[in-house]
Amino acid sequence: MEFPTVPHFMRVCTLLLLLLLLKSGVVYSNSDYLIGLGSYDITGPAADVNMMGYANTEQVASGVHLRLRSRAFIVAEPHGNRVVFVNLDACMASQLVTIKVLERLKARYSDLYNENNVAISGIHTHAGPGGYLQYVVYIVTSLGFVRQSFDALVDGIEKSIVKAHENLRPGSIFVNKGELLDAGVNRSPSGYLNNPAAERSKYKYNVDKEMTLLKFVDDEQGPVGSFNWFATHGTSMSRTNSLISGDNKGTAARLMEDWFERKDSVKMNPVGFEDNSIPRRISNIIPSLSDNHHELLELASSFQSPPGRPTSRTLSVARRVRGALSQVDKPRFVSAFCQSNCGDVSPNVLGAFCTDTGLPCDFNHSTCGGKNELCYGRGPGYPDEFESTRIIGERQFRKAVDLFNGASEQIKGKVDYRHTYIDFSKHEVTLSKGGASEVVKTCPAAMGFAFAAGTTDGPGAFDFKQGDDKGNPFWNLVRNLLKTPNKEQINCQQPKPILLDTGEMKLPYDWAPSVLPIQILRVGQFVILSVPGGERQFRKAVDLFNGASEQIKGKVDYRHTYIDFSKHEVTLSKGGASEVVKTCPAAMGFAFAAGTTDGPGAFDFKQGDDKGNPFWNLVRNLLKTPNKEQINCQQPKPILLDTGEMKLPYDWAPSVLPIQILRVGQFVILSVPGEFTTMAGRRLRDAVKAVLSGNNDFGSDIHVVLAGLTNTYSQYVTTYEEYQVQRYEGASTLYGPHTLSAYIQEFKKLANALISDQPVERGPQPPDLLNQQISLLTPVVVDGTPLGVNFGDVSVDVLKNATFKKGEKVSVTFWSACPRNDLMTEGTFALVEFLEGKDSWVPAYDDDDWCLRFIWSRPSKLSSHSKASLEWRIPEDVSPGVYRIKHFGAAKSLLGSIRHFTGSSSAFVVVS
Repeated sequence: MEFPTVPHFMRVCTLLLLLLLLKSGVVYSNSDYLIGLGSYDITGPAADVNMMGYANTEQVASGVHLRLRSRAFIVAEPHGNRVVFVNLDACMASQLVTIKVLERLKARYSDLYNENNVAISGIHTHAGPGGYLQYVVYIVTSLGFVRQSFDALVDGIEKSIVKAHENLRPGSIFVNKGELLDAGVNRSPSGYLNNPAAERSKYKYNVDKEMTLLKFVDDEQGPVGSFNWFATHGTSMSRTNSLISGDNKGTAARLMEDWFERKDSVKMNPVGFEDNSIPRRISNIIPSLSDNHHELLELASSFQSPPGRPTSRTLSVARRVRGALSQVDKPRFVSAFCQSNCGDVSPNVLGAFCTDTGLPCDFNHSTCGGKNELCYGRGPGYPDEFESTRIIGERQFRKAVDLFNGASEQIKGKVDYRHTYIDFSKHEVTLSKGGASEVVKTCPAAMGFAFAAGTTDGPGAFDFKQGDDKGNPFWNLVRNLLKTPNKEQINCQQPKPILLDTGEMKLPYDWAPSVLPIQILRVGQFVILSVPGGERQFRKAVDLFNGASEQIKGKVDYRHTYIDFSKHEVTLSKGGASEVVKTCPAAMGFAFAAGTTDGPGAFDFKQGDDKGNPFWNLVRNLLKTPNKEQINCQQPKPILLDTGEMKLPYDWAPSVLPIQILRVGQFVILSVPGEFTTMAGRRLRDAVKAVLSGNNDFGSDIHVVLAGLTNTYSQYVTTYEEYQVQRYEGASTLYGPHTLSAYIQEFKKLANALISDQPVERGPQPPDLLNQQISLLTPVVVDGTPLGVNFGDVSVDVLKNATFKKGEKVSVTFWSACPRNDLMTEGTFALVEFLEGKDSWVPAYDDDDWCLRFIWSRPSKLSSHSKASLEWRIPEDVSPGVYRIKHFGAAKSLLGSIRHFTGSSSAFVVVS
């Protein structure tokens, strides 16, 4: 084309300028930020591996309910700072995983992404493979370290960040907030009631009901994703479930992503939920067929189950439903449902009841006739845990869509961050008391007796109970066989009776962390506090998504540091005075063993136990006898496990923890490495917000969210008052009664560094214990089938000329092999196919769909034979037609080679 009105030299200059801009990669936009989102499969081993969360040795993976994913967003100033936030469908972040991900990012991008501006957070599902943390106490039930679980996480996190980086484009961010009332209840109300009445009166509820959502909008392609934060435990799935699942938050994320893809493809009304149905993709990829039953049966009869046959690994990936729907020129919509201060929040909203009498559990100790094992929380779909998971997930999804559609407040401002490590084992804290001050300390990590009681979400065993601040002689003996808490630790952890002095247990390596990361991420006026540590969420996320109108604007910034929480000093204000206190080495109290109403413990441990008992003290002391300092530090916790001082075969618990602040404009994320209770989270958020609000750069429209279970894991954080009650959460507050004060003190330092644009010290470094890990999980030896049977052959087929209706279940069983041979990452073990025309099979549902379950079994642990049962619960909005069920697997030969195979059921008919 000619340019008749432009001189020749001008045309040349223009072309040269355009070429220069293209070469440099500069893109001009009115947007304040570059935004990119990415997602990748982290499902891990679906067989033989103990699940992380309930610490139930009998809860071993045997299939897939929903695949697990790593979802990441990157926000960058065009020529300045950038932050990364990763949300994992996993129980929690892991220090070792974080270390290795950062090593890979450094090798790929140099110093662009590092420990300061990267936050990795877990949703706290209790239905994912364990064995990926580096401290002893968290991998005991998984028989040590599980390399496959670890590698799946490291690989998936890296790839999700790479995808987000490659998707970076000019865009805007909007924020919205709203209340979701029916997705969480306080499972330790007696602990909450111990907080000051004046403080409690400031809040309408005893749990946080607010969901905060970020909406990401590409300048050219429109909305590309959303991340929201809402506090509720990932314990809708019970401690007996053996199918891998993202629980209620993973469910909500899957619903949200499918909803948007469907909305985007058919250009329908963004809400469209008047009929309370959940959107599906099937109608988007297959045409409506004649529902003439006779014709469909005749067509189905021509497709009988063939013998299993060899195939390639790539076929499983190619047949994935969402892979078939992806558009080459457009990134897939990414939606994450992130965790917040969920420490005392249960999704089992009907309350906790005794399984023997049906009556409510004891209020203070969550026991039934003195036994914690009989006290369980009930979800809204009781007694069906899958239905409870769906309901809580859908409620979050629907709220997120509402917030998404209504989001109008734009995020503006700088991007920034701060991060440091702190040794929480003996950290000094200055408390204000009247006109004076007092220096107190945290303690080495220790677990109280109430820890063993579990919770109403997952009770413990034996005679442990929540609220135990005494312990008992027997368990003290058992504890002391591992590690006897010293006097300093006992005093530090008071009133927690120490069950496991994990902060001082070092064999075979550290049992618990001491140095933890804390982190603040900022995007404009949005602030994320990162700390290590379902259907209703789905509905709330939908509300927030649809209503997101406040645009994120402002600087992108961050701060991060590591802190040794084992003996960290904290200054507390009391009246006009101040007091310096300390945290303690990690220790688990007796109430820890009681569990929770989401998952009770065993052996009659109970929550609220601040004494312990002689038997369990004896057991404890066989491990490690707490010294006097530790006992005093942890008071009133009766120490069950002195994990902070147990070092054999390596550390049992962490001491050095990371804390971090990420900022994007007026949005701030506080990254915390644990599970903060409701009031603990409120105090931390308010303290940081007070610091930031005093700076003109933020103003009054600041948004602060707390990202729990981020960068590493160090169990629970309660208020000082909640700690005195010694329910499960207090018994699991590893570093003593002043742990929260230490967090508040150090986060205020990060916040001040953020607004003054000052760097922070890196702090002590957490250990890398990868080379010290011990694994007792046996590898797959060989897979086999009976004589004359192929891998992939159908063992139990659908009936001949079978017809099913919507809502019914179709089951097919195949001769299979151990799923550990190939994790089918970004692929599928199970597939439902729809017959399009007369001979073309189209993917309709896979093992990342709610309605399809992959269940693996073997007749005995030593058998080489195994089977895969695929169960399809036909959705209400499925299209009538001809279907079949397909299985993908991989078998290991005696010589170690892996052979992939596939098999198909006979075809069957689905009618309205």
